[in-house]
Amino acid sequence: MDVVHLEQGVPYVPYSDSTFFNVRRIQDPSGLFPNDITLGINKRGVHFFRRVPKEYLHSAELHDIMEYGSNSTTVLLTVRVTSVLQSFLFESNEAGAICATLQSQINIAVMRLYTKALSTGGDSVRCRPEEEGIRSTKDADIKHNVFGKDVEGITKLLEGFYGKVDELTEELRRKSKMEKDMLDDIALLKDKLRVYEQNYARGRNSRLQ
Repeated sequence: MDVVHLEQGVPYVPYSDSTFFNVRRIQDPSGLFPNDITLGINKRGVHFFRRVPKEYLHSAELHDIMEYGSNSTTVLLTVRVTSVLQSFLFESNEAGAICATLQSQINIAVMRLYTKALSTGGDSVRCRPEEEGIRSTKDADIKHNVFGKDVEGITKLLEGFYGKVDELTEELRRKSKMEKDMLDDIALLKDKLRVYEQNYARGRNSRLQ
């Protein structure tokens, strides 16, 4: 894990307080990135840098990251870029740490939403002290309703998010199967071509003898 120390006093930048990882591009449908790049992850999202010379390239906010995952050496990020979903693959020996850091930031963002809902529910209704006894029951009901709506809204938002993730995962699975089938077909064609070339070479040698 590479930690980049930003100088104090610099203007606001979206990648401040990031954790940085060096990765190598495998798949980039957008054509945005060079082969060797650095990923920065913070509470705002994932940020992309050219490694040499160090240059900021692009940022993807957390709500634009629709899917992510990893194996021991590869990281998958499905990102919404200008309203289009694009899947990026990167090679890194810290693939697991990259996904764990991203998951941590997403968890913090979700907790922030719940905290905001709690705060809104608690402060939404105010009454004067002399009215407290008369309106306490009514106020409690109103606070409960407001808080319930906030939580309901966040719950629906999260359900929609995870539903979209499931949908994208299934779509990616279908695409992966199609890609595997295509690779199998290509391998089969290569084998047939190799056999044809061998047979052709044998026949040619036989005619020359």
